[in-house]
Amino acid sequence: MVIKLNDWIQTFSSSQVAQQIDVKTVTLRAWCKYLENEFDYKIMRDDQGNRMFTEVDISALRKFKEYMEKNLGWEKAAELVVREFSDRLSVVDKNVDDANIDLIETINSIQKELENQQLFNQELVRLLDEREKSFEEKLKRIITPLHLQLETSHEEKQLILEKHEKIKMELIGKIDFLQKEYEKKDELKHRYIEESLKRRDEELLKILRTIQENTERELAATKRKKFLGLF
Repeated sequence: MVIKLNDWIQTFSSSQVAQQIDVKTVTLRAWCKYLENEFDYKIMRDDQGNRMFTEVDISALRKFKEYMEKNLGWEKAAELVVREFSDRLSVVDKNVDDANIDLIETINSIQKELENQQLFNQELVRLLDEREKSFEEKLKRIITPLHLQLETSHEEKQLILEKHEKIKMELIGKIDFLQKEYEKKDELKHRYIEESLKRRDEELLKILRTIQENTERELAATKRKKFLGLF
């Protein structure tokens, strides 16, 4: 939206002015047309070409009506109005100075840039939407076969896991069997060691008895010799 001068000052339509100065709208239009064509009186217009009156315009037209009621005629009434309001007649009210006009132009320029930026943003959003849709389609084309492949791999993986589980159970069974065999052999080994130790102990006892018996015999013989030597 472009900001116009009449956005900054209060303006009135033809019907509103006609009501304020108490004349018919057709009469008001005739006066305005005469002032514009014959005396270069400037009245603002909107985008549709309709006249937009300021407070100065209303005062001038009210004065024009007063002169017309005094029967001064169109030309004389217009001359007096233009002379009286020459220092006040302009496209805009005196309250709107050059600084305000520059400000309006700046605002319009910014507004135009904002509109261009908005168009750019809309185009950017459209392109991003298109790229997103394209990406989703490509991703779908990639994921679908990959998903099927993953499902197949999952089944194969399940078979491998079952096979590994079977092998593991077989190994556990073999380990249990070997453990039991080892325990049996270990028991036999311990039994053999115990029997060997027992036999060794028995042999040692026999040897000790033999040594003891021999020692006793030698002591007895020695005592006998000593006894016989006394005689």
